[in-house]
Amino acid sequence: MFRFKDRTMVKENFEAPNSDRKVDYKSLEDLLKDKRWEEANKRTRELMNQVVHYGTNAGYLGSESIKTFSCQDLGIVDHLWAKYSNSLFSFSTQQRIWQSLESNVEAEKECLLGDRVGWRINGEFVNSNRLYFTLQALPGHLPYLGELLGTPGMGFP
Repeated sequence: MFRFKDRTMVKENFEAPNSDRKVDYKSLEDLLKDKRWEEANKRTRELMNQVVHYGTNAGYLGSESIKTFSCQDLGIVDHLWAKYSNSLFSFSTQQRIWQSLESNVEAEKECLLGDRVGWRINGEFVNSNRLYFTLQALPGHLPYLGELLGTPGMGFP
């Protein structure tokens, strides 16, 4: 799960800043506008991988490489998800849920978050093929990046 220094608010006339890494988010925005949540989730993963490995031919988005993720690009992705899902889905929604959980133990908190957003069912983290790509999903259910990070069920640890 991403942790933000402050809360991101969705602004009606928000004009996204340019990507620090020259990534074009138009395709993601189009998918989100059309409520094509599954494709948008996949595209988010691709674009985030592109941001982390800007200028290289490196492999995948991992828990170490995410530490260098561009804050500006993160804000763009978060804003687009929040805007087109009416704040049901976004990293900032996941963050608010994370902050509301009552545990100081990281692993326990990850399980509690998984339970709250639908990434854990019957005590087991789900794979991406068991996600709900509808507006009936739990708040914070998307975007889901767990398998991309090698941590099934988690956005960002």
